[in-house]
Amino acid sequence: MTPHLSVPKSIARTVAGVAGLCCLVAPVYAAPGDVLTAEALFREGKALMAASKHAEACQKFEASQDLDPGLGTLLNLAQCHDAIGRTASAWSEYLEAKYQAQTAGRKSHADGAAARAKALEPRLVRLIIAVPNVVEGLSIQFNGYAVRKALFGMAQPVDPGESLLQVSAPGYKTWTHKLTITEEGSVSTVSVPELEKEQPVVVVAPVATPLAEPQAADPPAPAAVPASGSLTNVSQGVNIQPGGWSAMETTGFVVGALGLAAIAGGGVLAVLAKADYDDANCSEGECAAAADQQQVEDARQEADIGGAAVIAGGVLAATGFTIFLTSNSSDPATDASVRLSPVVANGFGALQLFGRF
Repeated sequence: MTPHLSVPKSIARTVAGVAGLCCLVAPVYAAPGDVLTAEALFREGKALMAASKHAEACQKFEASQDLDPGLGTLLNLAQCHDAIGRTASAWSEYLEAKYQAQTAGRKSHADGAAARAKALEPRLVRLIIAVPNVVEGLSIQFNGYAVRKALFGMAQPVDPGESLLQVSAPGYKTWTHKLTITEEGSVSTVSVPELEKEQPVVVVAPVATPLAEPQAADPPAPAAVPASGSLTNVSQGVNIQPGGWSAMETTGFVVGALGLAAIAGGGVLAVLAKADYDDANCSEGECAAAADQQQVEDARQEADIGGAAVIAGGVLAATGFTIFLTSNSSDPATDASVRLSPVVANGFGALQLFGRF
């Protein structure tokens, strides 16, 4: 504690008797470094007061009181605020010093602080904040400090000069008001208007600009190929353009070739299914283990898929060769297209053929 004021020995013995219990509740004393800094600030403040530099002295006293609160510092801070015209701050600090002095048994200091506070009362500037419409969640800030709801409509001492009043509530726009009060002993009233509700924010989704329909491009010039025909791999599939064939002949050739490929694939799958079935340790429908039973079921499924592929391939091959044989090669080439899509569902596979002839 900064030794601004001495303490009677009787009070010191009483404090020492309960010091152990106080330490169990919360730390009472400032850190040694803070005490030294607070003492240095206090002395600077006294020197500035003696030089009539009251505004600078108040800053030193405030910093010293924050680091190491003391009755002597508080009294000097009140005197400094009184000197610069901050009457409300000085008045409240004199009253606080009075209560601290009474607690410490310093009657003379308590009486002196009370007398100074009473002398300031006729000079105090008071402000009434009237709030006719109190909405839910209303918050009032006066110079950055919250104003309790119980103080609405009451005349409260404030420091003279310019002040800022801010009123806010959820869902309402914040109301800000600046006021200046300089006349000592005056009572001013500020009436808070009805707050304006905030407009809901409407988020407009961007509207996608429709794309222009693509124009059909002219068909590319056919590439030079040998008379006997050729197969050319291009991106995203196989483009088969045998030379000298009509569109129908080309389509029939493609469908037939795909059918043969499906038959070959189905046959291979059937052979693999037969090998898996024979490898399973089963006899007359009874299997030695669950894994063998699962292997048998998988083999049956593979056989079904292979059979379906063979049947589908046979249909495709027959259809393709029929188209190829029945088309007239002397007809001029027409615009034809073929698209083949795989389909897999519920363990079965299929091929979908789409064509335009």
